[in-house]
Amino acid sequence: MSDQQDSERWREYHVTPRYLAGSTFTGGPALRPLLDLGWKLNHDDLGNVYVNAPDQTVRLSYLPEGDDDALWKITAFSDPFAMPRWLVTYQDSTPTEIVAGFTTALAAAYTEGPDAYLYYGNSTLAALDVGTRLAAAGWSHHFGTTDVSFRSRTAWPRCTYAAANSTTQPR
Repeated sequence: MSDQQDSERWREYHVTPRYLAGSTFTGGPALRPLLDLGWKLNHDDLGNVYVNAPDQTVRLSYLPEGDDDALWKITAFSDPFAMPRWLVTYQDSTPTEIVAGFTTALAAAYTEGPDAYLYYGNSTLAALDVGTRLAAAGWSHHFGTTDVSFRSRTAWPRCTYAAANSTTQPR
């Protein structure tokens, strides 16, 4: 990607450098890939938005009026009534473009079937695959007993991957 801020790639971001960006506090860009697949949109009286896959195995919650700083919660289930297979949260300071990148990848994986978005083989390798790109961008990593954490050169933002059956609290 070009470092020139007037390049076409930079125009999709609201703030540069990107790691200093925060949320746009509108879920639209991140919701669009899922809504384009026909996922159902619901909302509550507080302004929180919920998007569900047609088979109810993936759920996205956009929670500007939630109880904590997790603005986004995305959960996948092997069965609509099973325990979550995985959960991703993004805090209220996360740039919407990052969430949109995740939901775009999720939408593509969803169209390939459950094996593509539920069972990425070895979960440790999945975390390391993400880490490869972060390491190439200069991020450092730390392996815990149940999680892997990655930090940018400025120590903010930080990304933590915890195993689905772990009791580690999201960071």
